[in-house]
Amino acid sequence: DGDGKFIVPSLAQSNCQAKTFNATLPLPSVISLGFGIKKKKKLQLALEWNLVGWDAYQELKFDYDAPVLGKTETVSDRKYKNSSTFKLGAEYMATSALALRAGIYYDQTAVGDGYITPETPDSNTMGYTVGLGYTVGERFTIDVHYLLVDKAQRENIAAPNSGGIDGTFEAGANV
Repeated sequence: DGDGKFIVPSLAQSNCQAKTFNATLPLPSVISLGFGIKKKKKLQLALEWNLVGWDAYQELKFDYDAPVLGKTETVSDRKYKNSSTFKLGAEYMATSALALRAGIYYDQTAVGDGYITPETPDSNTMGYTVGLGYTVGERFTIDVHYLLVDKAQRENIAAPNSGGIDGTFEAGANV
């Protein structure tokens, strides 16, 4: 929950007298269930499932301090649904000082067809991780990691009052 300010180009100022707005974005609850398995001394596996309560985000509402296109509030439907994330990770102790790590996750989208917007170009996502940790001393470890995020491509035909746009959305990241 917070306040925002925006600057309107001079050509559009007659349609927008507002100087500030207020908007609330509800954050989802998260329920997690996970466990680890230590196979022998060198190998450890971890599994995790998250249920994310995105259904709390049903609309995006802006309240303006003065009219914008004749209105003091705008409401765009979001209609998010709850989603799940599944994670699997492994750590292998190659030596007493060197840990090798890898993982994979699947993150189910909360955004339904027709509700993709530029601020949330969301889709089902696969994530792949690799990393290593090297213990230098009793209290010092160097960790290095890499994450590849691969979001599925989605076609969108905007639902009425969603604020979305028609088009093809694709995204990814190297972290």
